[in-house]
Amino acid sequence: MARALVERRIDWTGIAFAAVLTIVIVFPLLVVGTWAFTNVWRFPSVIPQEFGLKYWGMTLARADVWNSITMSLSLATIVTLLSALICLPAAYAFARLDFPGRDILFFSFLAGHAFPKFGLLVAIAAIFLQLNLIGTFWGVVLIQLVGTLLF
Repeated sequence: MARALVERRIDWTGIAFAAVLTIVIVFPLLVVGTWAFTNVWRFPSVIPQEFGLKYWGMTLARADVWNSITMSLSLATIVTLLSALICLPAAYAFARLDFPGRDILFFSFLAGHAFPKFGLLVAIAAIFLQLNLIGTFWGVVLIQLVGTLLF
């Protein structure tokens, strides 16, 4: 019972860090969220004068916006499925199996994060240029896979 009554110290540094981090992350999101539903917001006002969906209708009426949304969702779906297809068995093998070269492969993952990826991306761009993959759907899928496979 005596231990339950021991006074706990408050970590003010941790609380201050969490508060600052919350403000830095949440405040910009609140501002963007407010702008998303604002029709009129002029200078001296702290809050918008008029809320609405006027600009949403104008934006979603454009065909190129719908093409972009469709393309983004297609890319995200295909990259996620391909990444899962490749990475999940590899993760299982690393976690559960002992195979030759396992430590070297582990080191290669660490080395991939130890150096800037700029050189890798320049080399990939040269290869993609030769294979005519620059600006194509599958070129974007492949370059997105490079980012996911390193994790």
